[in-house]
Amino acid sequence: MLNEYGFEFDEHTGEIFAEDNLIGPGGLYTLLGIPAYNVLWQAHQHAANNVLACLLSHRHKGSNEVWPSLEVIAKKTGHSKNTVIKAKEVLVDFGFVKIRKR
Repeated sequence: MLNEYGFEFDEHTGEIFAEDNLIGPGGLYTLLGIPAYNVLWQAHQHAANNVLACLLSHRHKGSNEVWPSLEVIAKKTGHSKNTVIKAKEVLVDFGFVKIRKR
């Protein structure tokens, strides 16, 4: 299936095919193509989008786990700690992230 930008993508996995290169879900250039980002944007949850982008940038290679501190997320997104906490709650409520204690 082609998206609005002319890239072919798999609507089930989120994988994007661009000029014989495969960019998997959560890959560096797929942020605007992932369904979570689009859903949050349409729901006017912009802080949650920023936090999601920050979390994706901290994803451990070979896994979907991220462990940035609240302070790091706040600094990188430019939001207050309270806004980051609320944004993380939005991400959990939408089912886009799961939070567990280390």
